[in-house]
Amino acid sequence: MLANKCLLVARAACSHGADVVFVLDASGSIEFDNFQRMTQFVGMIIQSLDIDSVTSGPTISRVGLMTFSDSPVLQFNLNTYTTKAELLQAVNVPYLTGTTHSAQAIRFKCYNVLCTMSCVSISELRPWLHVK
Repeated sequence: MLANKCLLVARAACSHGADVVFVLDASGSIEFDNFQRMTQFVGMIIQSLDIDSVTSGPTISRVGLMTFSDSPVLQFNLNTYTTKAELLQAVNVPYLTGTTHSAQAIRFKCYNVLCTMSCVSISELRPWLHVK
């Protein structure tokens, strides 16, 4: 039920294209079955996005994915895959186990994905990152 509602929101919100970066907790506290549910959910969202259009333009969405436990791992960036089929295969990322370092993962995403792959600047992110 929740997944269907999220798909409707994704379709409505992404009618003009989007840069979507998924950050998945792959630490031991999540457990493997729940991690698989998360990757399946990511796949459902990818299915709803316009990725495969013949020409690039304002409706094309790009997807990135990172996982974290003891440290963040960029599984693929916004420009790594350009087709829905490639993305759906790439979502099958390894479950890492380990401890949960959420803050480190968010900082990593901001510095290594958002600031390098989109039009977001580090000065716009500073208030959220608690850095000088």
